[in-house]
Amino acid sequence: MADSGHWRQSLAEGWQRLSAKLPTPHRDGLSLPQSLLQSSLQRHLDPELARYESLTIDDEHVHLQLAVIRPIHARLQLSLRPTGIDWPSRTLSLDYRLQGTSTSPSRLRRVVNSALLGRLDSRIGRQLLRQLLKDLPWLSLKDEQLIVALDRLDALNRWLERPLFGQALADRFALAELRVENGALRLVVQRLDGDEA
Repeated sequence: MADSGHWRQSLAEGWQRLSAKLPTPHRDGLSLPQSLLQSSLQRHLDPELARYESLTIDDEHVHLQLAVIRPIHARLQLSLRPTGIDWPSRTLSLDYRLQGTSTSPSRLRRVVNSALLGRLDSRIGRQLLRQLLKDLPWLSLKDEQLIVALDRLDALNRWLERPLFGQALADRFALAELRVENGALRLVVQRLDGDEA
């Protein structure tokens, strides 16, 4: 019988690890937990350009830390805050703030990199961010915002195009709100009237 208790505990622990990486359904939408976002991000980063270090979620922002390898050795902190949804064009807008510190082993390079990184809020920061995002067709920069093209996320697009009573799900429901809540990104959906689709 002792083996049975150990087996149950092992199964429960395994389920907790697995479920922490799954979206959490709610009556009006779902939440994407921090662990799900981390694993997705790790899969999509080009390891020759940057390495994932951490992701944290507080009351208003998602904070991402990357170790950049090319074009300069640096540690970047990217803070994101959801700001808007344009459902007809299937896009999300996120304000971002970028900070960085040099991690170059050479003292001279650290000084030069620090001077460049001090200007991350300028064109240099946007160029560096564009280079990191170049292999992610669903992310782009526009002015001071990061734009997520939902229709270019294959897994989500399959869901949006899934028929429900003869009509695509995206024509029946819309993403109404995106917010940071309880260590997760919270997506709230609403039902569309026939005219809104």
